[in-house]
Amino acid sequence: MPKGVVFKYAATNVKPISLLGRLLVDESDIAYTCYPLFHANALFLTVTPSLHAGSKLVVDEKFSASRFWDQTRRYGVTTFNGLGAVMPILMKQPPKANDRDNPVRFILSAGCPANIWREFEQRFDLKIYEGYGAVDGGAVLLMNLGTAPVGSMGKPVGAKVRVVDAQGNDVADGEQGEMIAYIGNRKDTVEYHENKEATSDKVRDGWLHTGDLVYHDAKGYMYFVGRNTESMRVGGENVSALEVENAMCKHPDILECAAYAVPSELAEDEIMVTFTALEGKEIGIAGIPAFLADHLAKFAVPRYYRLVPELPKTETHRIIKKELEKQGLTEDTFDAKKERVSS
Repeated sequence: MPKGVVFKYAATNVKPISLLGRLLVDESDIAYTCYPLFHANALFLTVTPSLHAGSKLVVDEKFSASRFWDQTRRYGVTTFNGLGAVMPILMKQPPKANDRDNPVRFILSAGCPANIWREFEQRFDLKIYEGYGAVDGGAVLLMNLGTAPVGSMGKPVGAKVRVVDAQGNDVADGEQGEMIAYIGNRKDTVEYHENKEATSDKVRDGWLHTGDLVYHDAKGYMYFVGRNTESMRVGGENVSALEVENAMCKHPDILECAAYAVPSELAEDEIMVTFTALEGKEIGIAGIPAFLADHLAKFAVPRYYRLVPELPKTETHRIIKKELEKQGLTEDTFDAKKERVSS
């Protein structure tokens, strides 16, 4: 079961997000969300700024890629929050002559892939602002309001942040590590309901461990890599699931996917990816490894592939990887290693 977060208003990002919202949103704006309000994304990044600005808010029942832009035109939407999984799906929709004919001014994004960032802005005639925050993150906030390179979350806002390796040592520019933030003795900023072990593990020696893998460039701009729980170990190398997923989604006929670890004969991991195809497209799975070889290091190219009609998801459109991991290797799983040996 997911851990329950004890939410304390005084120790969250709500106040800084609200102040930031006042800089971006005014009374004339109309915000839109298709995510459930029990999730922090909709509640804090859409509803809260709208309330502070006194602007209008549209709450839709669910996400629909085919009618998304029609909804923005219908309600005159000027801003919405784009989760990382949603934006590539919107980009995969067939181009239309009226793609740029929409009222949206900007998107507050959480995880927009760098390879589609500029193309998305140009196709739909809007601006993307990227940010980072977490309900259980102890008021850690990063923002890129066009003030940082494409693909970056920006720099920390009012927080002391480090990127460290498994031993707690600071990593060099460009190297992956876990992002941790200093909260000192303010341990009550992070609390899991009736779970003291998880709470104490979250904060160690005054540093909050976010569980997020990132890297920074020479100027201190942060870039998201993935969750440390979704990192895979292959041939002595660490592989980010997000890196594999971004490469898979570059395939013109793949709609979305999930990469995850399955057991290996070598006591490490093998990478498996389950994916869906764009409507009306037929994909030759045997050709995918060769496609990925142009986008990933050799050790990061998955061994196993599975094409499914749809992926299991939460109400916030997040793929439920635990369900896929439980299913493991199924009869319809394609094994690229066996294919190479037989050929």
